[in-house]
This record gives sequence, structure tokens and C-alpha cells, in this order.
Amino acid sequence: MTSTKCMSTANDEGYQRRVKYYMSQAAIEVLAEDGATASHAERVTYANKILDGTASVYEFAVASVTNSTVATAIDGGQDVTDNDLSYVVKTEMYNAMAGIEG
Repeated sequence: MTSTKCMSTANDEGYQRRVKYYMSQAAIEVLAEDGATASHAERVTYANKILDGTASVYEFAVASVTNSTVATAIDGGQDVTDNDLSYVVKTEMYNAMAGIEG
């Protein structure tokens, strides 16, 4: 059952540490991005929450396991690769977790 396995992974401390690592990388990259980037102010606000520890790593971990590539790996009993997790956190989920629509 994919949802059960995915939630088990999202609750795993080791998985959450990996998510936090990529969240921190993303936050640092956002702080260095061009101010003309779409939704830059909102992205910076969320970056600051990540870096000051007030952003929920658990909620980001749950969101990350909804990605089809991540869910397929988990369901197949495979580890989620660093490349896949980095992509999901930095590209696919960052704006959504920052509350940016679209």
C-alpha cells in the first residue's frame, strides 16, 4: 500500500534529516537568487523560516513523498535517490510549501 509506506518514510527521522538538508540548500540558494525572480519576496520569507527552524520539516517530508517518482521508489522498497529528493524539495515543492500558488 503506497500511502502507508510513503507516510512511514515521511515519519522516518533519517528521511526527515535528508529533507532538512535539501530544504537548507534551497533556502540558501533562494537568498542568493536574483531579486527579480518570480515571487522572490515570498520565497525569501520561506527561506528565512527554514533557516531559523520554524518551517516544518515533517510537513515538507510528507509533501515530498507525494511525488510520483519518490512514491514509486518507496513502494518498490528502494531508497529515494539524493538527486530525486533534491529535485522534489528545491524545484517541485519549494514554492508550494512557501504558499505560492501556480
